[in-house]
Amino acid sequence: IVNVASNAAFQPIPFLGVYAATKSFVLSFTESLAEELRGSGVQVQALCPGITATEFLDVSETHGHLAVRKMPMMTPREVVAESLAGLDRGRLRVVVGFSNRLLGFVTQRFAPGWLARKVAGGLYRDSNVT
Repeated sequence: IVNVASNAAFQPIPFLGVYAATKSFVLSFTESLAEELRGSGVQVQALCPGITATEFLDVSETHGHLAVRKMPMMTPREVVAESLAGLDRGRLRVVVGFSNRLLGFVTQRFAPGWLARKVAGGLYRDSNVT
């Protein structure tokens, strides 16, 4: 079972608060399910990609004015390859991409919550909205 969470699962994301909260739920649910299924032969993974080159930002009506669109994006193929590699290694939580793992490590371990929220808000604030 591969449940797609997100790097957004690890912190609040202003302007995408409901999205981040639902991804936090997916992460928590998946980790709980993995423990419930331990020893059953069913493998469970929480896949946590960062920004991925899909139509997500277009259908979420972000209108192309977000700083996050300037960040390097992984392709869906790269995300799937890392997920499958994680399954082969028996990894429960798979954060794809070195830059995503580094960013997650810094924001979770070193940055105060207010700073992580401010940076995330800056990435997702529509620059055309005052």
